Amino acid sequence: MHNTKFSAALLAGGLSRRMKCDKAALEIQGKPLWQRQLDTLNQLQPAELLISGRPDGPYAESGVPIVADRERRLGPLGGLAALLNYTAYPAMMVLGVDLPQMHASFLQTLLDQSRAEQSAFVTHDGTRFQPLAAVYSRACLPLLEQCLEEPDRSFQHFIRRGVEQGLIATRSLLREELPLFYNLNTPEDLEAATS
Repeated sequence: MHNTKFSAALLAGGLSRRMKCDKAALEIQGKPLWQRQLDTLNQLQPAELLISGRPDGPYAESGVPIVADRERRLGPLGGLAALLNYTAYPAMMVLGVDLPQMHASFLQTLLDQSRAEQSAFVTHDGTRFQPLAAVYSRACLPLLEQCLEEPDRSFQHFIRRGVEQGLIATRSLLREELPLFYNLNTPEDLEAATS
């Protein structure tokens, strides 16, 4: 993890059931979410930029390589596994498509902390880990593959196991950082974010 080159990936493969449309295509301030989030990741100057999602998603013509899940219905953990198997870089910054308040300066602090800890790095809000703006490592792949074979394929379970095994470092979010994780799941969430 000491290598300064890293990849960055947009997680955009969710089913968006509660939103009733593909969240990646939602517009905020005249720009689709997928484009906003890619712009944020690009500010970090990654060696490689990827999208985890459907090959026919709204970002299909973006020119950014799209990494499809190996199997459907494995959820975001399956998307992360496909990404880490695809990239040749030891570290990957991931960003969920539905975190419109996230900014590059916060993501840069996560990269810096990941390098300092020489491990994957995920924040915690006091109740749950925040896995959709985090740095993951290819060293996590064996554990990730193992977790995908288990009944609990949640990010929370995977991160807990990673922390126990010394693969993932964490820190608590500061109060002023919590709004960065405002998550768009329903039409009401979108209305609140754009009003």
